[in-house]
Amino acid sequence: MSDFFDWNPDRGTWYEHDFDEQTGKTIITTKQDVQPVIDAAKRKRDSGYVDRGIKKGWWHYASIPAHVEIDLKKRGISIYDQNQTNELLKIIDSEYPYLKNTYKKHRVSH
Repeated sequence: MSDFFDWNPDRGTWYEHDFDEQTGKTIITTKQDVQPVIDAAKRKRDSGYVDRGIKKGWWHYASIPAHVEIDLKKRGISIYDQNQTNELLKIIDSEYPYLKNTYKKHRVSH
């Protein structure tokens, strides 16, 4: 059984600790209720509000919960690396469209 380890209210994540006595390994598991993130992204998409920022030079394209950030990191993609923006946006568009705050697609030109 897991023991509660820590809570991050800013991300809505909590961490649980397990210790496997057979292997001697400690396992920290990150968990998050992503439904509020998904619901908020849908409200933003439907309102069109975030699309207004495109011409002002800013655009909140997607809200990425912790488990998706971890999945991307396993693939070698950092959401903070501007050099990986095209690849990141392709993955969001194809695999995580429900996290987008817009119905539009972003294309980065070189």
